[in-house]
Amino acid sequence: MKRSILIASLALAVSGFVACGGDDKAPANDPSKVDSAASASASAAASASAAPSAEPAVASAAPSAPPPAPKSLFERLGGKDAIAKVVDGALKNITTDKRLVKYFAKTVKDKKKVEALRGNLIDQITQAAGGPAEYKGKDMKTAHAGMKIDEAAFTAFMEDVTKALTDAGVGKAEADELGGALMKMKDDVVAPAAPAKDDKGGKKGK
Repeated sequence: MKRSILIASLALAVSGFVACGGDDKAPANDPSKVDSAASASASAAASASAAPSAEPAVASAAPSAPPPAPKSLFERLGGKDAIAKVVDGALKNITTDKRLVKYFAKTVKDKKKVEALRGNLIDQITQAAGGPAEYKGKDMKTAHAGMKIDEAAFTAFMEDVTKALTDAGVGKAEADELGGALMKMKDDVVAPAAPAKDDKGGKKGK
């Protein structure tokens, strides 16, 4: 009986020892456990910093502005005042050109006709160059009907206009572009060539 009580007391004492951590001294820190705890804390911090922010991201740079629209020929020529200067130079060249003087003999004698021609040319070139003007004169075919303007006369006209552009300081690119616009009027300005005649005075092809 006493032996049984002794064994029971010994078992109870061992159980208490295990429950209290082995002895009454402060347990020494286990390096492996400390390192594990530190690693777990660092992992948690890294996960928190890598987590997406609830706030929307702010654009790093504002969208670039669209490129400016290219300038019209009217703007590159220098506007209506610059075109008026070119027209004045062209009229001076044309009305003193021996190749063209016969076409303007009556016009140059009438100041009102000269001013009307000048105004029409300014509006016509301004409109052709994309500027704020509307040509209100006669269409080219009607205006030149019966004048019998031939290829040589039209070429002389273009040369006089080109000289006026050069004298006014207009660049080659702009001068060529304006010349191209004026060339579109050629078919309405130049009179159709008369049909060739055969040796007997009749029209060929008959």
